[in-house]
Amino acid sequence: MDRFKKTFGFISNKILLPACGFYTILTFIVILAGYSITDKPAVTGGSAITILFFSLVLSIINLIFRANFNIFAKIGIHFVLSLLSLIMILILCSGFYSDKGTSSSLVIVGIYAAVYFVLAFPVILIKHSLTKKNQPKNDYSNVYKK
Repeated sequence: MDRFKKTFGFISNKILLPACGFYTILTFIVILAGYSITDKPAVTGGSAITILFFSLVLSIINLIFRANFNIFAKIGIHFVLSLLSLIMILILCSGFYSDKGTSSSLVIVGIYAAVYFVLAFPVILIKHSLTKKNQPKNDYSNVYKK
């Protein structure tokens, strides 16, 4: 029973809760973008499920930050995987590509990449400065000195 609680706790805390946050933010962005362009509702049943699936995948991809890699490698891998999931789930599977065409899809990918790097750049700077500050400073001692 304890293993079940641990597994369920991990899934609910590390995957489902962040996915709910992503879903809320993404749905809000899509609603605002839809109403700023047209008067039609931007989120329908199918698009809500697509956004939910993308949010779950993005939440699973975020687990890469728990690995013991360099921060640059973590963000690079996270960017590539999240961009691939954006293309596969939100553009190809939802039918956006067939409805709107290539140029609209490329604009969405470009906006996503620009926003990602605007948000990731300060994270990289802060993480890099914290790890540099926490490393002990070793004084150089000459091993060839007699």
